[in-house]
Amino acid sequence: MVGPDPRVPIPSSPNEHGVTDLHTDDDADAESDAGSPADYVYLPPERSALRRTLYLVGTALGIIMVVVAVGGWWALRQVNPSGAPGDAVVLTVPTGSSTAQIGTLLENQGIITNAGVFQYYVKFKGAGPFKAGDYDGLYRNDSMDNVINRLRKGPLPPVTRPIVIQEGLWLSEV
Repeated sequence: MVGPDPRVPIPSSPNEHGVTDLHTDDDADAESDAGSPADYVYLPPERSALRRTLYLVGTALGIIMVVVAVGGWWALRQVNPSGAPGDAVVLTVPTGSSTAQIGTLLENQGIITNAGVFQYYVKFKGAGPFKAGDYDGLYRNDSMDNVINRLRKGPLPPVTRPIVIQEGLWLSEV
C-alpha cells in the first residue's frame, strides 16, 4: 500500500467525559489482536465541492483554450498558406458575381485554399464588392491579403482595337 494506511481502528466506547479515546489502558491488551481487518474502517479522503468545481472549471477552460488555439492555427493556415505562391493565373469574374461566388472561383483555380474562410475574411477586412472582369496578378496558393488587394485594384481594362472609318460613308456601309 502506498502512503499512510487510511484504515482507522474502530473506536471503543466513550469515556466518562464523553470522548472516545483510541488508546486507553483497556486497549493495551487488545493491541495484539488489532491486526484483523474487522477492527478497521476505511475512511476515504475528503474532497470539497469547491475543489471539484475548480477542477471541472479548469478542465473546461483548458479544453476551450486548446480548441480555440487549434482553430486559430487552422484559420491562419487558410488565410496565409505555407509555401511560396505558385504559377500566375488570370481569373475572369462574371457580371453579378457575389463575394461567395468569387471565393468559389478563386478556390477552384487554386488561388486560395478555402472559399468560406475567404468570404468571412473579406467581411473582416471590409473589402468588396468586387467588379466583374479579367484579373491578372493572381497566383496559385497565394495569401488572401494579396488576393484582396489585387481584387480591390479592379479588373484589367477591356481590350480595344482601333478601327478606321473613312469619311463620307454611311453607317450601313461601315
